Amino acid sequence: MGYGADTGIDLDSLFTDVHEDPSRTSRRVQWSLEPDGVYTVSSLRNLIDSHTLVTSPMPTPWDNNIPIKVNKLFWKAMRNRLPTRDNLLQQGINLSNILCPLCNSDAETCRHLLETCSTTKEVVAKLHYWWPLLPGSMGAYEDWITTPWLPNGSSKRGKMLGVIVKATLWGIWNARNQSIFSNKVSSPNVIVREVKMLAFDWIKIRVKECKSISWESWVVQPMP
Repeated sequence: MGYGADTGIDLDSLFTDVHEDPSRTSRRVQWSLEPDGVYTVSSLRNLIDSHTLVTSPMPTPWDNNIPIKVNKLFWKAMRNRLPTRDNLLQQGINLSNILCPLCNSDAETCRHLLETCSTTKEVVAKLHYWWPLLPGSMGAYEDWITTPWLPNGSSKRGKMLGVIVKATLWGIWNARNQSIFSNKVSSPNVIVREVKMLAFDWIKIRVKECKSISWESWVVQPMP
């Protein structure tokens, strides 16, 4: 039961001996996590997960209108699990530079990248000018990424807003990575253009209510 030791769970205590008949020497084992006493892998998996997985008071939204990789990025951002430079330092990784790759003015943290970075602020302002229903500023980044301001997440407009917000997160993170790994600096205008293109592609393909939308109308304003 080595794995139980790694998780702090005494797996042996979950099994109890049950004698079906005192006159018989055979015995069966009772699994305490299931009402019928039968061992299942899923019950053990749930127990281990409850001891090892990070919990959060924030729900984990899963948006079928965006790619899986963007949902994963969104999940990490909600829990401050992005590999920003401050988080890498906390993991013992030595870095020669801790400044934000986008603005080079402050230490890179998840909050800075999504809220106070001057490049991010300009990107958000330009997207708000494009479609005023989008937030004009980040505010607290937890509030921004959980999109509590969406008028109706299940409506056509709500779905479009949600996709654009998450495309913005992806565009900012992608620009950050390009700056680090490809030495490519993306201006706010370039990031905004990428966000518009990504969001259009995802919405056009994944949101059935938006199949007929055209690029010409999209670049002007997604919806009035």
